[in-house]
Amino acid sequence: MTQVSRRDVAVALGASTIVLANSAHARDGVGQVATLSPINQMDIILTDPSDGRTIKVRLFAPPPRQRGKRGFIVFSHGANSSGELYDAILAPLAASGFVIAAATHVDSETNPNRALFNQAKVMETRLRDLQILGEMRSDLARR
Repeated sequence: MTQVSRRDVAVALGASTIVLANSAHARDGVGQVATLSPINQMDIILTDPSDGRTIKVRLFAPPPRQRGKRGFIVFSHGANSSGELYDAILAPLAASGFVIAAATHVDSETNPNRALFNQAKVMETRLRDLQILGEMRSDLARR
């Protein structure tokens, strides 16, 4: 039996999403071809009020008239990865109407404070990052 890693699945999803994004068209669920909308993308820094730790967040949003049409997604990257590495997957989701917040957690190889956190603290801060993004979804969706 062939084993498939999470990374293999992510690469396959990313490749299929890139194909979708590059075609600039998607089926709307009833067979009609719909053009994907341009998105707004920005990096912001949030502060965890409980400990002052900063959280880098990449926000993806469709144009204001479509913003939140489909909902709000809080995205959490894989271990040692970064929210910045998933643009090819997240941008087309935003173009279809989702607002997405992708945090870069403390275990990310791109986080300059990575060495300050042991494994137990990494899990604690990941959960806290997701909680903060969920609590701020209304504010983030308006940016």
